[in-house]
Amino acid sequence: MDEARCTPDLTAAIVRLSEIARVLLHHRLAAGKRFQREAVVLAHISGRLALASEASYSLETAFLVELVALCKWSTYTPNYLGRVWRNPATPLDLVTDPKGWLCQEAERYAHKGFSAYASCSAHEQDTLRYFRTQKPYEFIETDTANILDYETDYITDADALDDYPDFVAKDLYTALSEYSQCTCSQDQVSESGMLKHEARLRLTGNSSLSGGFAIFDMHFLSSPILSPDQQFGHWQQLRLRVSRTRMALKKARFGEQEASPCNVSNSKNSPEAESSTDQLELISKEGFCELLRRDHGPVKICLQVQDQRLFDLGDPDVTDQRLAHDLSIPLTQVLTSYELSSKMQLVLGYTLARSVWQYYDSDWARTSWTCQSIQFMPEIHKIALKWPSIFCRPCFTVRFEDGNDIVPEYCDLRNVSHKYPRILALGTLLLNIGWGDHSHDSHQDAFSPEQRINHECTAGQEVRTDPSWPRIGHADKAGDELRILYKNATLVCFDGKLFAACDRCNRRKLKCIGQATESCKSCVSSKRVCTYNGNPRSSEKASTFGAQSRRKILLERVVLPLRKALCLVGWEDSLDIPDAIPLKSSRREKSSPLSQLRSTHHYDPDRPDHARFSKRHRMHCDSAQFFDDEWLPDSELRVKRLQYVDWKKMFIETAEPFDEIELADSDRPVRIAVLDTGLDKGHQDIERELERIWVFDSSKDRFKKSENSEIADAKGHGTHIVGLILEYATDAEVYVADVTVNGEADRGLIANAIRCAVDYDVDIISISFGFQQRVLGDSLEKAIDYAKEKKVHVFAAASNNGGNTGRSWPARYDGVFCIHSTDANGNPSGFNPTELEEVNFATVGEAVESSWPKHVPRMPEAIIDDGGDGDGGSESHNGAESEEQIPSLEVKSGTSFATPIAACIAAFLLRYAKTHLEPEHAEQLKRHSVMRSVLKCMAGPRRKKFYHLSLRSNPDHLFGKEDPDDIRRNIIAAIKQSG
Repeated sequence: MDEARCTPDLTAAIVRLSEIARVLLHHRLAAGKRFQREAVVLAHISGRLALASEASYSLETAFLVELVALCKWSTYTPNYLGRVWRNPATPLDLVTDPKGWLCQEAERYAHKGFSAYASCSAHEQDTLRYFRTQKPYEFIETDTANILDYETDYITDADALDDYPDFVAKDLYTALSEYSQCTCSQDQVSESGMLKHEARLRLTGNSSLSGGFAIFDMHFLSSPILSPDQQFGHWQQLRLRVSRTRMALKKARFGEQEASPCNVSNSKNSPEAESSTDQLELISKEGFCELLRRDHGPVKICLQVQDQRLFDLGDPDVTDQRLAHDLSIPLTQVLTSYELSSKMQLVLGYTLARSVWQYYDSDWARTSWTCQSIQFMPEIHKIALKWPSIFCRPCFTVRFEDGNDIVPEYCDLRNVSHKYPRILALGTLLLNIGWGDHSHDSHQDAFSPEQRINHECTAGQEVRTDPSWPRIGHADKAGDELRILYKNATLVCFDGKLFAACDRCNRRKLKCIGQATESCKSCVSSKRVCTYNGNPRSSEKASTFGAQSRRKILLERVVLPLRKALCLVGWEDSLDIPDAIPLKSSRREKSSPLSQLRSTHHYDPDRPDHARFSKRHRMHCDSAQFFDDEWLPDSELRVKRLQYVDWKKMFIETAEPFDEIELADSDRPVRIAVLDTGLDKGHQDIERELERIWVFDSSKDRFKKSENSEIADAKGHGTHIVGLILEYATDAEVYVADVTVNGEADRGLIANAIRCAVDYDVDIISISFGFQQRVLGDSLEKAIDYAKEKKVHVFAAASNNGGNTGRSWPARYDGVFCIHSTDANGNPSGFNPTELEEVNFATVGEAVESSWPKHVPRMPEAIIDDGGDGDGGSESHNGAESEEQIPSLEVKSGTSFATPIAACIAAFLLRYAKTHLEPEHAEQLKRHSVMRSVLKCMAGPRRKKFYHLSLRSNPDHLFGKEDPDDIRRNIIAAIKQSG
């Protein structure tokens, strides 16, 4: 059975099975204590199935086979599973098609099967691995005020969290800070000094200790810069070991635990083989740079840190990651564009909490831990080698010695509700993961430090009484326990008085000095750690002792409850073998019992009191979305691409007679500014037009001729947009600005680029991305106001989220042209936001073909074989031309690509006004209201509430009229009608 077709039916079947289990559960509860044991088993089954329904697209076959056996338990003996695996020719053929059976016959047998399983012996129940009740969902009214006792009773010595001496993390950080300086680019020194290789520290939820060493996995970028003519490069995987034998090993709470196979290899160079550095080769800084530059393939280079120097251990270790040659993906984008299951949310939350605890009092925590600094590495999966995926393996973006982003352990600011920003940052991460979006990271740049801290602390307190948070688990009592554990762990991070001293300590300050590692009697009686003299203002010694006390509280109040939640549902294995995170799809709506808890409210993104809303209803206000993510089936894509080619041909043929008329000597060409991800100057289509391209230099806030400037495009989006403008506006000057930082659009850069473009007298600004939240009065809003004041037309993409969200910002801003998408026949695209009663402009945005950098991976949908002519991004091409001579093209869909085409239509009108109308009319056309009126006149009657913008030569179209005077009269009438 086809998996894509089966998944929705499978989800519905599992939901129905969960409902059957809950009905049986209520019957057992009503029957009294005699059936309490059966009720516990049925609660466990219900909980498992409800969680499975949220991730039915990624369930293992073994789980489904066991589920079938559970449904048929009354028919077959407990040895049934063994017979299934030994005899593939079972009558139901469950091994080959368990999904098909579940979708068709599950309900028929489930009632008797569940009842039989619940009443059989514990030994028989253990036959099923996934449904065995050794750790069942229990009916426990969790005492939220005494969560520590509950946790202590649950965790055993087998669940170890190992710690290592302070000098381990310090030596590693110091050594890598020195070695990360790039020695191969001394002629390209930044204003802040020597360039550094970008680095990512892999975060793990399991032990990082093995033998006498602490183990760290890191990814270093081969080159610290990305020049315009240079491909991305590669990520070099490193495994670093640091000796922990200078002092005794500290144990965080439990007994010794062996490192997992995923984290530490058993090769002969594994840290178990303790060797003296006398036998190892010392690596120089130049040698380290050379090591990173050379692409060794998917392997981990093993190094040892000793005395803040690096030594080569010789043979490398195998790796569990095949990293793609691409930028890492921030958590902001993952929460926006990817579907995190409940299991992934818990695994990710626990891993981040454990990592913050592990690095809390070290240099690794001196820079911000935010949704932007937590990143995921794109990986080439062994099953699908052509397109990168991401797995639930978080990494931390390391910024060695970044003086602009220092996060102290203690914040000595007045009038703030929380004094420990590192703890608060962890709370914000857990909060966003629990929501499934990254809204609460939005205050980082919009407010002063005091305001940001108080805003974040308030956001954490708001969810205390919110029944819809966290969005983890399912809507029954079993899922309630998971949510209680996650919620309490998160709320601890927002408690500004978490580390407050007890009354006895405050009254007896002198006797508490120097005893921060011990607890006074009052602290012991209340089960709290004495932290009075941990106030970092007291002394350096007190600060050290206090930080360790706070780490202990962090461990007991945050890390261990999250670990308990993982253990409760048996998801510890996902720490070693993480799941792939699927992309969100607006076409797949999951049916889940949890949906009953999620209330829907009217959402107004510009209202401050709606600062929190669901992942389907918003994006992070400081993270823009590029609206290029729409997928079309192959059969539909082929047809729509051919229709687009015809549409474009008609546009160019219609515009050509008007463009042939030369501009007056006093008139300059129309200028269009493109704010996007950059530009690939080496692309064949771009190289031919470099003389009319200007590039934004953000360091000096000015545009320079493209021949004398450096710009790159690691995403391809900007090159695609510029290629369209060069093709449709044949003599316009194009001003290109890369407004991204690490792949994310930056509000400050956008604002500077807009102001600079306006100062360079551009006529039109094209913005193919948007924010869901407007920040009142910020620099970006003021820059757009400046553009409107100077009579510069701003075109912005509407969004691709369909009815799930409204128009993005600035597309919905007054005075900005909001552009929707249609197919080549003028039919509105399904991914458009809901149309408004006011003017809705749209133009072709489906199957749009344009330039694409060769070094950027292409989506499979863009590779279309038309019979080997090499056109349209096809992999086949005419044998007479080499592959290098064929421009790289890609077919994309989204309002991102309708926007530059609409901007070119406006540019055509501005040029037409210069050559065919009076100067006063041409000047009036610079006003927003006038351009809007002329565009409506050009589009003709509305089609399904949209004004479809196009340029056609048929008589029904404005520019298809035979008499040129008719065109002028209609345009002048539209100008006058605008008032």
